[in-house]
Amino acid sequence: MKITEKQLDQITEYLKINVWRNDSLEWYNDDISSLIDVISSLHNLLYECVTGQRYDYAFHWCNKIGTDTLDNLFDDI
Repeated sequence: MKITEKQLDQITEYLKINVWRNDSLEWYNDDISSLIDVISSLHNLLYECVTGQRYDYAFHWCNKIGTDTLDNLFDDI
């Protein structure tokens, strides 16, 4: 089964609202922050598989609420 760009857009929108711009998350908690980095990195790889390019925009959404994320955790694997 292949994921469509429309489905990818829905996933991205969900993450944008519920993860990257969610100031209710305990961003100061290292476990939560690390989990968000994993989510961002996996999304970046999924986005690249579907579109041929990296998303590289999760940081922007996190920055809107004064936080940060890494989206390249698996680049060296």
